[in-house]
Amino acid sequence: VLLFSIPAYFAVVDYIWQDELDENNQVVRQRIEHGLQHTELSDSSLANLLDAWSKIQPGVIITATDAIEPDSVYDAEAVNPYSPTQEVNRYRALSAYIIIKGKPYRLVVRTNIEESNETIMALGIVTAVFVLLLVIGLIVLNTIIGRSIWKPFNNTLDKIKAFDLNKGEAIKFDATDIEEFYELNTTLNKLIAGNI
Repeated sequence: VLLFSIPAYFAVVDYIWQDELDENNQVVRQRIEHGLQHTELSDSSLANLLDAWSKIQPGVIITATDAIEPDSVYDAEAVNPYSPTQEVNRYRALSAYIIIKGKPYRLVVRTNIEESNETIMALGIVTAVFVLLLVIGLIVLNTIIGRSIWKPFNNTLDKIKAFDLNKGEAIKFDATDIEEFYELNTTLNKLIAGNI
């Protein structure tokens, strides 16, 4: 179950993570679109703003376009330019088209989703620890219950081992609530009484 649960965790957490990031990217899109549509800027000021925006906010790219295509959501990988090791990061991206001052612009919003792997790893470790604790608990509980259940049988066995037919004394077995051991004790009492 644990082995099958790990890929299930990965799929579920990754799906939830991507869904939340898609929602976040849509909110960013709406905020940018609303802000730019309600800002009075000249064409040159808008071009300067969009150029500065792309430099300051690398996760958001706005470019003028002539063709409008349907919005799309996708995964992307890119080298992190700020990392000294040039590591490749995974992104969830939204490509959308917005209208600013009557002109179409292509908006790309990218959000890093690397943390989902760390979340899945943490969930896997927590799950493994709890499964291990559960198994240890079940073994301890099974041992305690086993001793309790088999105690009447072991008492009966000890009394039979100590029984000496030559003494002619009957054995007094302990009372038990377990039906099978009660029948065993009753049958042994009859057998011993007949032999005596």
